[in-house]
Amino acid sequence: MSTIHIQRVLLQQVGEKLTLSRDLTGESDLFKKGQKVTVEAVRQGPSSVGVRASSDRAFVNAYQPGHPQERTAHNAMYKLGILGTVPVIKEEASISQRPCEHSILSRTENGHPDREFYEAGEQVFLIEDFKYLYQGETKTVKRKSVVRLTTGAMTRTGSTKPRDTKHCYYTIAPQTRQYVVEVVAKTDNYYQRAVFDPKC
Repeated sequence: MSTIHIQRVLLQQVGEKLTLSRDLTGESDLFKKGQKVTVEAVRQGPSSVGVRASSDRAFVNAYQPGHPQERTAHNAMYKLGILGTVPVIKEEASISQRPCEHSILSRTENGHPDREFYEAGEQVFLIEDFKYLYQGETKTVKRKSVVRLTTGAMTRTGSTKPRDTKHCYYTIAPQTRQYVVEVVAKTDNYYQRAVFDPKC
């Protein structure tokens, strides 16, 4: 007597990571065969009605409201996304212990001080280390760090009318760049499992 092996097909879950087995025509160029994707949403869809995508058995936007079928691995449809590493700026507290000289600030990383005053809210680069005392300890914001100006141009004593940039200071807030993983692209359509399961 021969033995029949039945392979169980599972319903994919939101957040699950998959690999595309074909290009997705009509979507972003990012959605190509071999691309790692994540399931963003799942909904029920008929298995026999649909608009064909890049290959057979890949149907899009074929959902009929009120369809009586139970959602299964065979009729489920998936909205897919691509995860990417995205920079996020984290701002530290404004440094009130000491104002920062105009002469060590530049709009470009390896540039020179601007001849004009900077504006409050601007993000600029330090072209020298900036040292200040905090609770009796010397702190340093390193050269090439990005800082945001929390005040406009002022004199060392706090007057908002400096004569020129040579006698000009600002209060700064250091910023650090961190990287987080998030969805950078999503499909416009919903697809059946054939787009990531080459056995379908």
